[in-house]
Amino acid sequence: MNLKKYLPQSFKASIKNALRIIDVILMIIALHTYPQITYKFSTRKALPSKKNKMKRYNLNEMPYKFLRDKSDDFEVHEEIDAIGVGNSFNFTNLKNITKPTYLLSFWNSLQIDEYKNLAYSTKENGKYFKFWDSNQIVGHNINIKNERSYVDYINPNITYVATNSELVKKLSDAGHNVLAVHTYRKNKNGEINSEDYIKDKDFEEIFSRKNVKKIAILDEIIKYPNEKPYLPWTQLGSFITFLVAVSFISKKINVYGWDFFLDKSPEKMSHFKLLSNMYSKNLDLKRSTTHFEEAMFNYYFGHQFSNYEKFNIYSYMGSLNKHKYFIKKIEKALFI
Repeated sequence: MNLKKYLPQSFKASIKNALRIIDVILMIIALHTYPQITYKFSTRKALPSKKNKMKRYNLNEMPYKFLRDKSDDFEVHEEIDAIGVGNSFNFTNLKNITKPTYLLSFWNSLQIDEYKNLAYSTKENGKYFKFWDSNQIVGHNINIKNERSYVDYINPNITYVATNSELVKKLSDAGHNVLAVHTYRKNKNGEINSEDYIKDKDFEEIFSRKNVKKIAILDEIIKYPNEKPYLPWTQLGSFITFLVAVSFISKKINVYGWDFFLDKSPEKMSHFKLLSNMYSKNLDLKRSTTHFEEAMFNYYFGHQFSNYEKFNIYSYMGSLNKHKYFIKKIEKALFI
């Protein structure tokens, strides 16, 4: 007799959430005592197993490979700004940009009101993306005033970087420039496989539009293919993927708003304070139950990229040098 189907949904959700929190506690303990086994406690197996760990990256090495033959032709910029939605960046600065600017991990376009104030909201995400449960969205609502009316802010210097086909279509339809990132991985035969959406015939027209450019990259963060129960993709959020993608088309990159949900600089935090900000129960349980694992990837690559000559990181992920000892622990958990 299967008792699970008779249990109230709220009770099952509470048990699931409690088990997730226990997993996070065990990952924190493992990370500080024996980092190499941290992956064993990842709830959804979002960290690489022992046999799927890659060698650690040296300075100036990228965790993705540029697939030129699967990408459009690009002008290589001397310098660009790459911007996320973190608290450390003031959107007002976008009104006066003159250099090429790429908006990373924006799930909607910038808006402007009748007083020329810029704003951003992901409130409408649910109606654009079928995979999103509107009751579970943890989004952004920046500078939005209910009594004001908004239209899309169009600026020819701005390009949105996205991977979701429906989002690419929405932004393109509105007249925005879009860089569509196609991520590939290797299969068990060593051949390069793409995400399923890239093969979708319905989206061929979108990716061939004049205001849409596509760039293809090969994921080399984890040694693929992963076997069940491990995730078949790298769960690190989209910012790192997009940042690496634009790094292939520019010699210099100024990075803003890459905060991974921090509200102040790690330079001002003790180790314990940084660790406590590394996990948000609300964000974790309402999103993908991989928040702690994603934070590990973001902290590691934030620290790595901040020491690359190519990057000037003005956001919180570029201020982790004070915590080098902790970053070494994360490196041991993710790589060999």
